[in-house]
Order: sequence, then C-alpha cells, then structure tokens
Amino acid sequence: MEFEKSQLSAHEYREQCEQAELSKALEQGRSSSSPSAAQETTLLTAYEQELGWQLEAEKFKPSDSKTKADVSNNLRTAWRQLDRPVFMLVKQTFEKEEPVWCLPSIPVEPGHNLRQMVSKIIDGYLPPASKCRIFGNAPSAVHVYKYRDNETGERFGVQMYFYNAFVDRAWHGESMLALPGITDFAWITTGELNKFITDRKLSKVLKSFIVEY
Repeated sequence: MEFEKSQLSAHEYREQCEQAELSKALEQGRSSSSPSAAQETTLLTAYEQELGWQLEAEKFKPSDSKTKADVSNNLRTAWRQLDRPVFMLVKQTFEKEEPVWCLPSIPVEPGHNLRQMVSKIIDGYLPPASKCRIFGNAPSAVHVYKYRDNETGERFGVQMYFYNAFVDRAWHGESMLALPGITDFAWITTGELNKFITDRKLSKVLKSFIVEY
C-alpha cells in the first residue's frame, strides 16, 4: 500500500492534526496538559477515543453458537451447527425398495425436464417461508445404480440427478409439506453424512457438490 498517496480517514486526519498541535506546543514550551482552542471544543482526543474503543472491544463477549438443538441432538431443525452449513436428507421409499436416506427425489414425468421436476419437489415439499432458490438449470451431479425387483428378480438401472438449492436459514427448516414416500427428514453436516448414507458411491457423489461455504 502506498501510504503517501492514500487518503486519510476523518479519524486519522483528526489524530494527525492533534499530533501536530501537540508537537507545536512542546516546541513553544507550553504544557501538553493545557488544551488549545481546538482541543477545548473536541474535549476528547482521537487517541483517547481509540482507548475507549479498545475498552469497549474488551468488554464484548460473543454469544455461544451452540443452540438448544445441538444440546438435545435435534436433527429436525436447520437451527443447529451454526458455524457450518447444513443440508437436508429425507428418508424416502422408491417403488418397492426399502426406505433409504437421500436427497428428496421424484421420478421424471413425461413432458417435463429435470429443472421443472426440481421445482416440483420444492413446491410440493418446502413451504413458501423457506424461500428456496435453485442454482442453475443443469444438474450438479449424477448417481447411477442398479437394483433388483424383489418379486420378479429383474434388475433395473436408475439415474439420479442432483441440483444445488439454498433455503433461508432463518426459516429453521422445522416444518415440511407432505411428499409421497417421505417419512422422515434430518438437517446434517457433511461430517455426519456417513451416519445416514451407507452407499459409499452415493456418499462420494453427494460430497462432490455439497458446498462448504
């Protein structure tokens, strides 16, 4: 930074003038304790003001970021782990499969593209208070897996496309609308992901696009 060319703030300029006034008074043999006309009007010098600010800063103690949800280990609220981003998982049943933890998902309907289906999930599951925003029209990641039908034994391939979406954290995420197949939900951090997702491949895919901002 070029200090000679930089502009002084009002406080820095005031302190510079007071230092010049003090130096001039000492050169003339006047006592530094005897105030000048300018000092009489301000009463408080810039240096004294800085000392006051330092004292105020020392008195300040940040509040504890730990919430009641952290103490009770309540995962059904986004008002937890305030120093880290959290994301929502749901316990959902697909077709005749066993319920699993994953991001909210629905099958693509004829005549709809992926982006429209994402909007349909949000409109059907999240209340307006969530102020959910979807980022981009293209998926952030894709997960491909196969499963076997328990009745016929036939194997099917499934492609799951994921989008990034953000909600207003002041909403707390405690109330959800009903979506078919979803029986539970949880707000978790990436460090807690392995407690819910047993499929290592899916866990790797989720971690690839979950943003730790």
